[in-house]
Amino acid sequence: MAFQYGLNNLRQIGYQILQEINKMNQTRGLYHLGKLFLSGQEKSELNELEQSFGGLVDPLYNARNAFINWNAQCDLELSNYKRNQQVKNFEREKKSVSKLFEKKRPDYAILSSKMQSTLFALEILERIAVRKDAKKEGITPQGAIEVITVEKAQPYTALKRIESIFQNAQGYVKIMDKWIGKHTLDFVLEVPVNVPVMILTGFIEKKSKTKFSSLFERIKKEKEGKIEIRKSEPSEFHDRFIITHNELWQSGPSLKDLGLTKWGIISKIGNTSTKIDIERRFDNLWNKSKDL
Repeated sequence: MAFQYGLNNLRQIGYQILQEINKMNQTRGLYHLGKLFLSGQEKSELNELEQSFGGLVDPLYNARNAFINWNAQCDLELSNYKRNQQVKNFEREKKSVSKLFEKKRPDYAILSSKMQSTLFALEILERIAVRKDAKKEGITPQGAIEVITVEKAQPYTALKRIESIFQNAQGYVKIMDKWIGKHTLDFVLEVPVNVPVMILTGFIEKKSKTKFSSLFERIKKEKEGKIEIRKSEPSEFHDRFIITHNELWQSGPSLKDLGLTKWGIISKIGNTSTKIDIERRFDNLWNKSKDL
């Protein structure tokens, strides 16, 4: 497994850059909102200051420099790979971000969107690298004491293979998954009625949003309100976890895709300190997230 740890580190650094971009985007929005409350004279004076000093101040200085270094690190890492389609896709997305950073005042929203696309392409590249190395070397993910493999186009089999995780859940079930959909709730239905479920996500799959809302309300009624979904800032987390009182599982693909469009693995992590750390991160994000 020569390269995936390098890709993983690059992805983490990339998300830090994305957070910096998003922070500046939010600050810019508040700045323009504040300008609405200025008098005509105050706006005129502020515009003169912006024209005089705007070229001397770079709001994206930190993100811009971090990206330049990250871009060079990516190129160095990719020199270890054959230039297949996944590598080309990532390089193309990365180049589009680089072009935006070359501008003095790029559109922050577009820059954020392009950076997210770049990190998504990197994630795909990382997954493929991990799978190829794992298959070649016959190893399981680091720290895993049990691994379940689920093939694509087998949604029923996927449910049967991992339903015990949910059926035997004790205390609670906490799901951290950036993308959720109707298929996610199929797994939640396996959780005992008296066990509360907390789902932390960033997005709901558009094509199943209507069915998802309807099914969620039915499950909520059946579980007497013991299920909550909160939406977090998508850039705050990436990996997918299932946490119960005494177990921690990590999923490769999102639960909404497992056994449908993607194959993947679900790994049980036996390291107690890892479980404590992941659950602490979940709780911190949960407390500052909003109800769906």
